[in-house]
Amino acid sequence: MMELTRRQLLAAGGGVAGALMASPLSAVTAATGVEMIPGARALALPDGERVLVQAFGREVHWQRADGLHHLDLGSPFDTRVVAAARDQRMLWLLDRHKRLLHGVNKRGTVQRQLSLAALREPADMVIHQGQAFISDVSGHRIVRLDLHEGSMSELHSDRPLNGPSSLAIGQSGLSALTLGDHRLHHFTANGESLGSQASPVATPAALSNVNGELLLLDRCRNQLCWAGHARPALALPSAGPVRLGHISWQPGGDLLVSL
Repeated sequence: MMELTRRQLLAAGGGVAGALMASPLSAVTAATGVEMIPGARALALPDGERVLVQAFGREVHWQRADGLHHLDLGSPFDTRVVAAARDQRMLWLLDRHKRLLHGVNKRGTVQRQLSLAALREPADMVIHQGQAFISDVSGHRIVRLDLHEGSMSELHSDRPLNGPSSLAIGQSGLSALTLGDHRLHHFTANGESLGSQASPVATPAALSNVNGELLLLDRCRNQLCWAGHARPALALPSAGPVRLGHISWQPGGDLLVSL
């Protein structure tokens, strides 16, 4: 069991690069595999599946056990997929440009579309028990969308949501990163506020819940940090050729790090 180091990352290239511990301070916690994905934004799904997004969100592929499937969401010039999640019935894709939630069935065709016209700039999405939580970075809010009824309600925190972007959900509930003031806002799984805290890193850009621990991507410093620890889990040269772009994880799978 080991933490991911710079040497392991550079030596591994686009393959599995080691293991990321659930807590750097404990050597007995279960480790999570780390996979580097160059040239695409990799979005983890349950059962080891993933969505690969390329060309600034215009090209979307669903990688499953039976192969890689291209998804047709209409005109690619009007499409910008930024997030993906899967429930028991279908795959959901968040389209920032069209302000739509595309519901894709197991055959890979769009079966449902839910309008997000009330949002200004949807940025991220997670799903829990038939509810989609969606961040609206320009609208400075997080909404809860019932995927069955289509009804929408707004979440409230102890402080204003100043540019909410990245979302993460785990057994402890929902967490959100706000870019305007670099804070982490915490909610129950039902959307009730549990308060907020200042981000432990100076320039956070993305958030993921890995084995119950919050992992932050610091894009300017080019490193990954656990929310509760000062020491980075991974630090690369800030001016180097390899840049950390996005992180995504689902239980039982690898941490996907997009380069």
